[in-house]
Amino acid sequence: MLQSRVIVGFLAGLMAAVAAAPALAAVVANEGQKPEINWKTIDRKEVNEETLKGRVRLVVFWEDEDQWTSREGAKLKAETDSFTRRGVQVIGYNLDKSSDTARRVTRDQRLGWWVVADGKGWKVPIVADWGVEKLPFAVLMSPDGVVRWRGHPQAMAGSVDRVLKEHPPELTHDQWVALTVRIIQDSTKEIEEDMRKGAVDYRSALQVLSEINPEMLKEPSVLAAAKKMMPLFEPKRDQERLSLEGYMDSYPQAKAALATLKAALTAKPATRPAAETAADQAKKREVLAQQKLDAALEHKKAGRDVPAYKGFKQVADRFAGTPAAALAADSVKEYEANAAFMEQYKKAQQDEEAGELMRLAGNYRSSGKDEEALNTFQKIIDRFPGTEWAKKAKEEMNK
Repeated sequence: MLQSRVIVGFLAGLMAAVAAAPALAAVVANEGQKPEINWKTIDRKEVNEETLKGRVRLVVFWEDEDQWTSREGAKLKAETDSFTRRGVQVIGYNLDKSSDTARRVTRDQRLGWWVVADGKGWKVPIVADWGVEKLPFAVLMSPDGVVRWRGHPQAMAGSVDRVLKEHPPELTHDQWVALTVRIIQDSTKEIEEDMRKGAVDYRSALQVLSEINPEMLKEPSVLAAAKKMMPLFEPKRDQERLSLEGYMDSYPQAKAALATLKAALTAKPATRPAAETAADQAKKREVLAQQKLDAALEHKKAGRDVPAYKGFKQVADRFAGTPAAALAADSVKEYEANAAFMEQYKKAQQDEEAGELMRLAGNYRSSGKDEEALNTFQKIIDRFPGTEWAKKAKEEMNK
């Protein structure tokens, strides 16, 4: 009897304690949910539905002490920069205990993100509300604010491609113009800073040039921004000139884009036509998509499968809704169903990235920046273990 009363008393106390305990916050940012966003960046920019209107959103939770982010920071920046050029707004939510840390990393890493930092570490409601358990962590949302994917940034590329295809940015022509101008200006600033440091990596700038929509070159503001960038592609120092020539030889798309840009800058200004209708813009988009599809088909016909696959994927992602995009998507599926090709493509991407890092390390070394060179060689070893690139980097480090 006594034992029964003890058990009953214990259970009653336990139930009372549970009832009195604060309830765990329900996660509001699972797939299919639409979490509220109302933040301010470290430079006081409002981040809300109004400022994010029409944009695909990628929120990356990070902190400086996170080993993966520190190790893969350059790769993460390059990847998110490419997302930005396709209409994705990247928001970095920093969870360091000091907002000064976020400002320093943003400046040193030249992040083009909107960075939010409360300076309170993990003691902020969003950690529980959004279900953040470890860093880094990313949440991807379509333009309507609905969560479409969540997980580690290392696995986000395919999901970003999918969301851009299924839920493309709903930006106006003027918004695309403003975005293009900002991207060119940011790239110009990066090259200028690199030149002052004595080691220039032209890869990002050339990537920007190759992805500029030719229609944008008719816009005075885009041409004005590009005009300021052009002198940087005429380096006077031998080291910079050789570096640029090396990239141009291995990146023919950028070489063609640079020629197109030069032609646009030297052309006589035409009388600005009347504002285009939505139908006119849609027709031009279809024509441009078909041109890029034809270029990819030429690559495929010539047996250049890697550039063909890249071309098809670009058409499918950037020109969703056009007849060319539908045909390109079929070709992408065909390539991706071929395991042998995808392995070849992965190897080609690896060789391109590792080769560029090797050239950058060589530039650092020849400029007397030994520490930067060693760090770059180490990145190659960490990123491509067991490959010939890692072996070569180790040999270079031991010289």
